[in-house]
Amino acid sequence: METLHKECIKKKKKKKKKKKKKKKKKKKKKKKKKKKKKKKKKKKKVLGVQSAVDYESRSSYSFSVEVLNPIVDPRFLRRGPFKDRASIRVAVLDADEPPRFSRARYHMDVSENCPPACTVGRVSAVDPDTGLTNNIRFSIDPQSDPEALFRITPDTGLITTAMELDRERDHWHNITVIATQRAQYPPAMHFAKRLSAPLIEP
Repeated sequence: METLHKECIKKKKKKKKKKKKKKKKKKKKKKKKKKKKKKKKKKKKVLGVQSAVDYESRSSYSFSVEVLNPIVDPRFLRRGPFKDRASIRVAVLDADEPPRFSRARYHMDVSENCPPACTVGRVSAVDPDTGLTNNIRFSIDPQSDPEALFRITPDTGLITTAMELDRERDHWHNITVIATQRAQYPPAMHFAKRLSAPLIEP
């Protein structure tokens, strides 16, 4: 009986050892497979721009990209060339840009004691997306003209006086004109331009 019991114990130990060996082999195989998968993964390259692009000047770019395998086993050189080429076309999306004034700064002269509705000058702006000028609305920033001394025609950009101006009181006026694109959704973009108007003796 004792000998039978010992033999059973030995057999159980052998089975356990075999199971452990099998598990180790399986783990090794899994690790090898994972390594192979990692090696097989394709390398990704990201394309970028080196300078700013403008939709109005150019709406698309076309070029080709070539990939080359520089390390080739000499036994397979006859099967070459070991390279490939792909054609790429990049479309530039149109970004809505704010209106652009015709000048960086406006300087206008106004005569003292000029009656209301006296012409001061005119500003102009263009929509850089379309090249149009008839879709722009002009207004004066109320913070730059708290006394409402000036008026502007929304469609034409013509600036006039709203009342008589006194040179002894203020001999220089700085107002900000805002150009806004109309009929847009989301809300229209706007761009402000500072305008200086000194008073001169009549």
